Amino acid sequence: MAVRVLTVDMASPEHMTGIETTLAELGPQRVRRLAVLAKLEASAPNDYSCEPTRRALDAVLTAMKLVERTTSVLAVGCEGIATPFAYLLADLDEGAPQASEPRLAMGFGASAPVPAGERGRAALLPLISDTVVAALRDGDLQPANAGLILVKTPTIPAGTQGATPEQTSMRRGRSLGALGAGIALGDIDPARVTDAVIGVDGPADLYARRVMTIAAPESDCIEAIALGNRAGAGGDLVVRSTMMSDILDGAAISGMLAESGVALTRWGGVSDPADVAALLIKTGVAPDGRVRGQRTTIYGGVAPPETHIRAASSGMLGAILGHTRFFNSGDPIHHAPPGGGVAAAIVRMRK
Repeated sequence: MAVRVLTVDMASPEHMTGIETTLAELGPQRVRRLAVLAKLEASAPNDYSCEPTRRALDAVLTAMKLVERTTSVLAVGCEGIATPFAYLLADLDEGAPQASEPRLAMGFGASAPVPAGERGRAALLPLISDTVVAALRDGDLQPANAGLILVKTPTIPAGTQGATPEQTSMRRGRSLGALGAGIALGDIDPARVTDAVIGVDGPADLYARRVMTIAAPESDCIEAIALGNRAGAGGDLVVRSTMMSDILDGAAISGMLAESGVALTRWGGVSDPADVAALLIKTGVAPDGRVRGQRTTIYGGVAPPETHIRAASSGMLGAILGHTRFFNSGDPIHHAPPGGGVAAAIVRMRK
């Protein structure tokens, strides 16, 4: 088996022509499992705009008999210079030659539907951890060789009658996902996770390191995608991750790419963009709104903070990659220390 990563531009949130054509050329019958990671140009505080995208995507996947083998992560926000697009990560069920070194492997996990009354609550942590463990097992991965875990946690849409603030809070959903995944990876001591820390910045050393989470009002179960490097996997891809000290820390990303064997220019940009098959980051700004000691208007402006954050990070990522296709998002609560972030790249090994 081998994982392939394909990039497809989207003309609108419901535009599926590129995805449909790419999957048809790949051959749906060859795909063991598929992950669709899409960045949508729409902007809505509760990701309602993801619902028409999901319906359009599910129609394509159903026609190709892939819907039961696909996990999708749909995220709004293409502010700045980001291009609306989708990564297609296809685990091909075929006899690909084994590489002499560990290569990219992918696993999936999903829980049973989570009752509405249980969403947003600390009692979900064991279920999140179990779902991540299932994804690791599916990919034949150990926590030590996991490069990135993507977690979706269901929330309740804001405005739903009878729903509590903790059930509708997308920030709390992201926090739960990160803490539960961090426990599964052994990066977080479960004894330290109490209801008082969920959805709250800090403590400064309570974070998951190799996790990115999405709060999903349109979903009803917990889903996890595990990416890691495993001996015996085929293909020419590996996944790497690193921590960012703040939103300006492009040096951490360039350093991660260089350590992975990607050739860089003297200014830290990628020499050949084809060497980086995918790049994902989740970064933010400290609660006081300062970046490297200087005041910003991120928390005091008219636009939502995440709009500022995605726009700012898009310029930094574009300068490094030499193009505008990347999966960037904000609010890395319990992903990194407050004000920091996490970055991951899937890179192509040339040797």
